[in-house]
Amino acid sequence: MNWIGQKISLAGWGLRTLAQFGWPRALTHFAAGVGDELMLTAVMRELRLRGAPPFWVMSRRPELYRDNPDVAAVVPVDQRMVALARRCGARVVEPVYTVEDAAGNMRPPPAHMITSLLATAGITGPVTLKPVLHLSAAEKAAAAAWAGVIVIQPTVRSALRPNDLKEWWPDRWQAVVDALRPAHRIVQVGGENDPLLAGAEDRRGHAVSLREVAALLGHARLFLGLESGFMHLARAVDCPGVIVFGGRVSPAQAGYAGFVNLTRTPACSPCWRYNGCELDRQCLRDISADEVIAAVKQVLAAPRAVLPEQRLEITPAEQQRIVDALLP
Repeated sequence: MNWIGQKISLAGWGLRTLAQFGWPRALTHFAAGVGDELMLTAVMRELRLRGAPPFWVMSRRPELYRDNPDVAAVVPVDQRMVALARRCGARVVEPVYTVEDAAGNMRPPPAHMITSLLATAGITGPVTLKPVLHLSAAEKAAAAAWAGVIVIQPTVRSALRPNDLKEWWPDRWQAVVDALRPAHRIVQVGGENDPLLAGAEDRRGHAVSLREVAALLGHARLFLGLESGFMHLARAVDCPGVIVFGGRVSPAQAGYAGFVNLTRTPACSPCWRYNGCELDRQCLRDISADEVIAAVKQVLAAPRAVLPEQRLEITPAEQQRIVDALLP
């Protein structure tokens, strides 16, 4: 196809897109993992509070944005959308919280991931570090039978970008489940190919949507797992959490207030690596099953309540510091 044909084809695509989704006034995207897309909702929420119009969001997971008043439309992940939005005069917001090095490892963010996203979106002033997800009354009612369960996600190997440096040991997870049963119902979520822990009720796999997992977490007594997308999903629906962080990522960079975040801080932490560990994950190895069991019992000893709101102030100087660290 010659350049004239290409322009005609592109113009036709643009007109069809506008006919389907309407005229964009703002567009944003962070089409990566589940947790990344959930954190993006905090950015839209803060921008909307500051007068921004509802957003077009490029996403592979439109269910995360259903009934979200900050979202005008969920559009396919396609870089042509960015160019189209700009041609329509829309504001384009492309926040980041890290950059990758040549080896594919991520650079530790200069602040909490949500804070970094907010700062690189140009936001200053008071902010709330909480993802946004709206469940309908029907969705909540459909999950009522799961009230009081402990939801566990013992592996993140089914993530968009799996990372062995996040993984805790299966025999330790099994020891935790054995200690908690039969006093508590344990429900496992995650990928359909994740090994099922003995004694856990099975809610793994693609047959269980992200919104169904969110509704389940909304009724659960607590979420038990790793630093993952489901950790952010639990926070979005105010489900308490016990998170096995280890030392790859610091809870100060990714965790939430009201969670029990189990971590270690060797000299190499937080490394944010995807490849290689000279210490054979010692930061995770040092977290025992007994420590996790004790953390779970600590949470269970207190009444389930709405989690504390994690608010902070992004000063102009802090915003500039984060931008200088992350944007070229």
